Amino acid sequence: QVYHSLLNGGNIGIFPEGGTHDNTTLLPLKWGISTMLLGALAKHQGDGPPPKISVVPIGLNYFRPHDFRSTVSVDFGDPIEVDLSLARQWRDGTKEEQKEANV
Repeated sequence: QVYHSLLNGGNIGIFPEGGTHDNTTLLPLKWGISTMLLGALAKHQGDGPPPKISVVPIGLNYFRPHDFRSTVSVDFGDPIEVDLSLARQWRDGTKEEQKEANV
């Protein structure tokens, strides 16, 4: 269903498990999300070009992170488009090349 949704212009929301940090940079994508994105693009069949699939990073910033139900701001980043060459590498590559495509 994820592949079908992404290939037909749909949206999916992913809420990764845990993981907090104090940096102002994005953490690397987890294996599951990259597998969904690259797998959908790799499955594309048809006459036209595959759809553009983007990831929109969302940050949750808590004002008092150790206080239950403290105030939070939700920050939306710029969309990051998935590179088609990574999908081909993921689909056709060796296990090592697939692993590199997931980074």
